[in-house]
Amino acid sequence: MLGYTDAKKFRETVTVFALAAHELGQFHSRAVFFGAVCSTGKLLDPDAMQTVRADTGRYGDLETCKQMETLFSIGYQGEEEHKPEQEQETSKPVTATATPS
Repeated sequence: MLGYTDAKKFRETVTVFALAAHELGQFHSRAVFFGAVCSTGKLLDPDAMQTVRADTGRYGDLETCKQMETLFSIGYQGEEEHKPEQEQETSKPVTATATPS
């Protein structure tokens, strides 16, 4: 009974969180959320994307995991992951490795 609602909310959440992590330069988190959203299917959550578009005016044609993967690979080149100051000295950069199935 609650399975569909739970799955829908999960897909909505990880869709938004993947984009938020991308916007904030949190590439490790972005990879985790990207992997999670793509594990739910090939399409991003349409309701979440409608909300993101309305709030940001961006991502107008973003509908699939493949498109998100392309966006993230273009956006990742030459960018450094944003980390709190105390972590910057001891942490190594993380490379996003999640791919849609």
